Amino acid sequence: MGKKKYENPEFFRPYGVQWIDFKNRCIARRKEIDEIIKEFDKKDVVAMKGNPASGKSVILRNIGYELAKQGRKVYVVELKKEIPEKGEIMKLKNCYLLIDDVHIKPTFTDGIVRDLSDTKILISSREFDYRFGPTTAPQILEYFEDAIEIDAGSVADEIIEIFSEKKKKVSGEIGRKLDKNNLWILA
Repeated sequence: MGKKKYENPEFFRPYGVQWIDFKNRCIARRKEIDEIIKEFDKKDVVAMKGNPASGKSVILRNIGYELAKQGRKVYVVELKKEIPEKGEIMKLKNCYLLIDDVHIKPTFTDGIVRDLSDTKILISSREFDYRFGPTTAPQILEYFEDAIEIDAGSVADEIIEIFSEKKKKVSGEIGRKLDKNNLWILA
């Protein structure tokens, strides 16, 4: 995940969490992580969806971290950042492929999900209205019908608790400004 290696954990990064943040427990561990990993026992393709800033990307990266700790091969594609060559992705076998921000390139993702075999795939997206022409609807839409729903509100208290435990007690001016819907004040 990412080309630059970070040695110091941080609670908030404007460009996304890194594995060092999970290792040093600067990120709240969401219940959905275990649920999604268990889904891979039953399915080759698992979907999760949620509103913008609900924690989907953090959960996706955390799943990658947990699977890698188990010795599994994990590849993360963040469509918001870069779109790799489909041919390179199609070479993957016996691994986990985690695709974030599917709403950006649903047709690209649909081709991968449809054509890639011997790989477990997690697709993550916000709600999107995919309009298609006279052909059939993309297969990925079916996966989002029973996708695991992500909600940001359920983790705010744990983030505040971890921050207080690792950094300092949340008090004074920060405590007065703190809103569970906007935790960036802790940064």
